[in-house]
Amino acid sequence: MVRVARLGGVGAIALSLLSWSLAASAASPVGSWVIDRPAWEAESQKAVERLTPVVPPAQLALLKQAGMDPAQLVRQGIGDMSQAELELGADGSAVAHNFRNHTYKGTWTETDDKIVLEFRQDKARMFGHMEGDRLILKADPSTLKPQAAAMVADLEFPLLRKP
Repeated sequence: MVRVARLGGVGAIALSLLSWSLAASAASPVGSWVIDRPAWEAESQKAVERLTPVVPPAQLALLKQAGMDPAQLVRQGIGDMSQAELELGADGSAVAHNFRNHTYKGTWTETDDKIVLEFRQDKARMFGHMEGDRLILKADPSTLKPQAAAMVADLEFPLLRKP
């Protein structure tokens, strides 16, 4: 602190330039993104652990009688997100391709390191932020149908830049 005080204006300018260059080098969300598969497996396991125990006993018995695994059904309900892709354009456009090869178009904005995606077709909204070179998204449950909201509640969608 004493050294900065001795440097006076030069120290303040140097600190200012350093903070500006760090802000300028922050990762931009513009580009193509894919699901981080190992991280997604861990996230989807949270949904399995949360939803499987709440299956009503009568329904659970029917599923087991039919040879169905409730945990596998939850995974299918979430979908194989490992195939999903997201493109964020410099113009604020967002295009998502899901595992069923459906395309969703929308927009994205970034304010104070908070990223918001909105997709017009289903009025879905996601919130996110950058963590280094990763994009972490969460669904806004208020924009989803109740069953979908229950499945993705508290899940993070971890994305990596597409190679």
